[in-house]
Amino acid sequence: MTSPYAGWLPPTHTNVISSTHLKGGGTTKTTCAILLGHALSRFGHSVRVVSYDALHSAVSWAEKAQDHLSLTAGAYRPWPENYFVEPANTPEELYGLVHGSTEEFTIIDGGPADPDALQTIARLSHRIILPTEPSMLVAEQVTPVVEYVNEVEEEQGRKIPCQVLLVRVMTGSKLTGTVEDALSAVNISMMKTRIPNNGMVTRAAHTVPTRLYGYEFVAEELLAA
Repeated sequence: MTSPYAGWLPPTHTNVISSTHLKGGGTTKTTCAILLGHALSRFGHSVRVVSYDALHSAVSWAEKAQDHLSLTAGAYRPWPENYFVEPANTPEELYGLVHGSTEEFTIIDGGPADPDALQTIARLSHRIILPTEPSMLVAEQVTPVVEYVNEVEEEQGRKIPCQVLLVRVMTGSKLTGTVEDALSAVNISMMKTRIPNNGMVTRAAHTVPTRLYGYEFVAEELLAA
């Protein structure tokens, strides 16, 4: 059955990057979207994050940061003037906010996504990031996502770069190497950047962070692509 959104394409005036996954909460999708947005903003680019998530965690993060309501103590830092966060509750709202974006980069915080929502996100994206924690089940978790994206690629006749971003990576862990080998064996692309395991990342929630915990390198990798 053909999707009613099959004809949707990404806009040409803004670069759309999605942070998404089929896996439920805890994959750091929102953390990736927000901190990547801050990195791009600090590099001088205008950014819009569109929260396509029932909980709208990205919106909550931005609002609490602007109102200085973080649970972690720290000096207030103003939210960047070139950085916007908005919610989308329906596919039509998502399409409107993405195509209506006047920013250089539009980041979709999408998830946890069901297959239909994932493919809607893919139709509107130029690039997809899959934040993924190393585990023995990582290939099983990621392969279905890539297959759904491949279906959209065939539908639209274009390539949509879809890459795993390994997060919460333990220094010196043999598991990380095992995971990299498992993903390579099934031809799943990975970003070169790895996000180290750092408990301080959780303390950055609902703040304008001073540090970006490796997401500045994600931004650099994307800008160089």
